[in-house]
Amino acid sequence: MSKGKNITPNQRAMIKVLLDQNLSQVQIAKKLKLSRCAIQNAIKHINKFGMLENAPRTPRKRSTTERIDRIISRLSEGNRRLTARDIYNEMKAYPECSLSVRSIRRRLVEAGLNGRIARKKPLVSLKN
Repeated sequence: MSKGKNITPNQRAMIKVLLDQNLSQVQIAKKLKLSRCAIQNAIKHINKFGMLENAPRTPRKRSTTERIDRIISRLSEGNRRLTARDIYNEMKAYPECSLSVRSIRRRLVEAGLNGRIARKKPLVSLKN
C-alpha cells in the first residue's frame, strides 16, 4: 500500500516557483490548498532527487519463470483440448512453482493461446 496520495509534477513545479518567491510553507499550503506536511514532503522530494516527477516503483514479483511459461505453453500446444485446470493439475508435479488456475490462464494469453476449445473435425463421408 502506498503512504498516501502523491502530488502531481505540476503541483511540485508550482511549489518550487512559490518557494523561489520566498513564501513560507504555510503560505504555499494555503495558496495551493494542500496541507503543510504535503508541501514539506514535496520540498524534501525536490531537494533529494532534484526532479519533479515521481520515482518509478518496483513492480510485483512474477510468479512464474520463463522456463515454467514455456512448459505451460508446450502443454497447451501439445494437446489443444487441455483446459487451464487440466494444465494446473499437471503442473502440480513441479514443486518450485505454486500457481493458480488464473495465473496459468494469464500465461496462456501472454503466449497468444486464447481460451478457445479446438473443434472436432467433421466427418467427411457420405454416410454422415
